[in-house]
Amino acid sequence: MKPTTAVAISGGVDSLMAACLLKEQGHQVIGIHFITGFETDSCFTQDRRAQNQHPILGIGKQLGIPVEIVDVRSEFQGKIVDYFTRTYQRGQTPNPCMRCNPTVKFGIILSLALERGAQKLATGHYAVIKKDQTGTCHLFKGFDRHKDQSYFLARLTPDQLASARFP
Repeated sequence: MKPTTAVAISGGVDSLMAACLLKEQGHQVIGIHFITGFETDSCFTQDRRAQNQHPILGIGKQLGIPVEIVDVRSEFQGKIVDYFTRTYQRGQTPNPCMRCNPTVKFGIILSLALERGAQKLATGHYAVIKKDQTGTCHLFKGFDRHKDQSYFLARLTPDQLASARFP
């Protein structure tokens, strides 16, 4: 049997396809959906009954994978939104995705995935990871140049890339 892989499920097509592809490839798949506080729905509250009604849980059932909803609102505000605001106020052009991917997705969410027994964290990003002769992981452009998202992942460390999957 292949290893357990967590998928950061946003609810979009790309992350859901990543989960489907991994399942088809024989991976044990678990989903992690994180709440930033900027979602349009209000399903994540302190009320556990409301959390159990979140639409992403139904999608997980359709896919046949468990999905955990994680609240990262505080971290997202402090590490992403505050960074964006400070940078913008200085007249610079912030890129929140380049900050979020290494600190939230492949920081907080990756740690949580590893705690849950996953060996890798997958996302729906279009990018490629290759190892060199020493085993160090490097990021490359995705196969489809029109959809390539390697730029947004450029700040991931080799260790984070070693734990990443972009199916």
